Amino acid sequence: TVSQRNYEFHKKFFALIRLAFHNLPENLEPYFPTQEDLREELIKAAGFYTTHKNFNGDTVKRAESISFDKMSAERFEKLYNKVLDLVCRMIGVPQSKVMDQLMNFM
Repeated sequence: TVSQRNYEFHKKFFALIRLAFHNLPENLEPYFPTQEDLREELIKAAGFYTTHKNFNGDTVKRAESISFDKMSAERFEKLYNKVLDLVCRMIGVPQSKVMDQLMNFM
């Protein structure tokens, strides 16, 4: 059986994205004008994407949907952990400190 997704954990994921967005290094700010842009790129960087071809024949990555009906609880937890690791490396802060700060963004 697939376990039920946890709404609070879903909110924690978005808090992680907000924290990352508000602590982006200056050199990355131009690449992510919105939190949504950052969220999408983090999901793809974590390896959770599908591919398709555009009109030019180039392969394009599309972030997987994290909606409750599209992603299992187990897969979402894997995504969260990979994104957490990416965020820690991106902003140069240890995981324990990021976890403490997450409460301020929830």
